[in-house]
Amino acid sequence: MLCALGCGAAMPTMLIAFGNAFDLLGVAEMLPGQSVLGTEMTKLLLTFMWIGIGLGAGKCIYISSVDYVCSSQMLKYKAAS
Repeated sequence: MLCALGCGAAMPTMLIAFGNAFDLLGVAEMLPGQSVLGTEMTKLLLTFMWIGIGLGAGKCIYISSVDYVCSSQMLKYKAAS
């Protein structure tokens, strides 16, 4: 899971870090004649990063709550036996 999180965060982070280099090379053009400004691209990438952080936090809450419920049910089952 940690490797997947690292891979998922690496791409937007790399694009944020090297965004100016891509602009200077002219790689920012999506379609011929149309380009995306660096500030717009940075806002979009930061939005992706926040979505990823939110999904990670939600997954941690989900896993911990399911683990708690499972453990409490097992304790009740063992106590009933």
